[in-house]
Amino acid sequence: MKALFLVACWLLLCVIAAALITPWLYLGVHEIAAHFPQVDWLAGKKFHRYFNRLVMVFALLGILPLGRLLGYRTGESLGLGGAHRLGRLWFGFLTSALVLGLLAAVIGLAGFSGLDPELGAPGIVKSLLAVTAAALVVAFIEEIFFRGFLFDIARKDLNPLAAVILVSFFYSLVHFIKSPDDYQIAGVHWDTMFLLLPHYLSGNRHLDSFVLSFLNLFIAGWMLAWAYQGTGNLYLSIGLHAGWIWVLKMNTCLMEWTVQYTTDWQWLLGYGGDLVSSSMALAALLLQWWLLAKLSRRLIVLGP
Repeated sequence: MKALFLVACWLLLCVIAAALITPWLYLGVHEIAAHFPQVDWLAGKKFHRYFNRLVMVFALLGILPLGRLLGYRTGESLGLGGAHRLGRLWFGFLTSALVLGLLAAVIGLAGFSGLDPELGAPGIVKSLLAVTAAALVVAFIEEIFFRGFLFDIARKDLNPLAAVILVSFFYSLVHFIKSPDDYQIAGVHWDTMFLLLPHYLSGNRHLDSFVLSFLNLFIAGWMLAWAYQGTGNLYLSIGLHAGWIWVLKMNTCLMEWTVQYTTDWQWLLGYGGDLVSSSMALAALLLQWWLLAKLSRRLIVLGP
């Protein structure tokens, strides 16, 4: 449990350090922008965005010395070795994109959503390129941290089932720690970010929305750990993860809900238009996992 305790302390330290530095960074950027208009775009970012980026930077920088301390000195130790790398990655991506893509198509054919009429061909191409790049980068970073690093540490200290449950629970919970959308700050002081932090957990969510979102994310985390455990490396997990992100983001960029989408359909289609809180997405995840389990002994790309 010592390794898990060190990771928890490291994450807490990242949050505290970012909260202390954010006010000075925010004020410094605005001071620079007053003399150099070229950085106005950066000064226009909301206060909490500085904090979010600092936490991410500190966490990524910290994984190098902490990982070395815990014995993660090579890419292979983080799950980036092994065989059938690109095959597993693209197989995972295509299966996730196919399953969730079919779900989005069914919703569209049923008349609940339609293509945004303001989008032209250039907008679609731009969205396609940006979303594909973002999906691969986010999946790569998150899988290294949650499965290659955190899950691998947990399964060394705990039994495999407990490790899967713990990391999947944490993976799901992290998605609910979101930046506040609406807040006012009278002035920026050294403790401003500490006063804002409680709002990250105070979002009002419909109970059904929370339950479905948490369950979908928990199952997704369990499936990603199962893929890592079964193949011996992260490439199938990265592909699965990237495929889900790609469909969700493309659906958000290209589609809009029609008048047929009402509160009566939220439990089925997702609350607030979010497919992550959809019971149909839950069914799609379980179907995909069942299909992968059936194929894992037959396709060499999934391992022996």
